[in-house]
Amino acid sequence: MMKIKILKLKPNSRFHLGKPLLDNDVSLTDTDVYPHSDVLFSALVNNLASVKGKETVDAFVNAFEDGRIKISSCFYCIESSDKSYTFLLPKPANATNQVSLDNYDEIKGVKKIQFVDSNLLGENVAAWKVDGNLALSSQTLDKLK
Repeated sequence: MMKIKILKLKPNSRFHLGKPLLDNDVSLTDTDVYPHSDVLFSALVNNLASVKGKETVDAFVNAFEDGRIKISSCFYCIESSDKSYTFLLPKPANATNQVSLDNYDEIKGVKKIQFVDSNLLGENVAAWKVDGNLALSSQTLDKLK
């Protein structure tokens, strides 16, 4: 059974979402837009190791190896006034391929989008309502009004 954990964070909270770069001695010198599963796993293990012993850490790592615990990258969501959530996922890599080469301005607009409303998965970019760097569905926009 899949479970989603939503962490409600205070606005302007400070986090370092590390971004490993091969040309920087694989250190987390840059910040990424969202934490990837490997960075999240590393943070969980390192934090556990700082408060528990080797036996507990090994048991935790074994739970991942055995498939008893699975994690994915962390993504954002929007809570509507009716307390429902819209999950935001990274823009699909092929999004600009759906736009005609004759519409260069539209291609530029799609390139600026970072996250897509999960309701839009499988929809053509023509159905996307762009708000800053987000692509939202009509139903999400209606809920946010």
